[in-house]
Amino acid sequence: AVIDHASRQDGLEELYLNVTIGNLRAELLYRRCGFEPRFVDSRYMKIGDKYHDVLWMGYTLHPFEGEGKSR
Repeated sequence: AVIDHASRQDGLEELYLNVTIGNLRAELLYRRCGFEPRFVDSRYMKIGDKYHDVLWMGYTLHPFEGEGKSR
């Protein structure tokens, strides 16, 4: 529902989310929905005394037109 709604928004090209490294079930769910890994953000959050890395994932709604041009 969220992806469908987002795809109807004029000018919106991509969606992003992050998942804590090690949360494989969530990562696989997002992959099944079409999200792809983009990059890892080390020490993104701290819970108690422990830092956690996150994997940023993206979903392309509308491919960028004008390959080779800067955004």
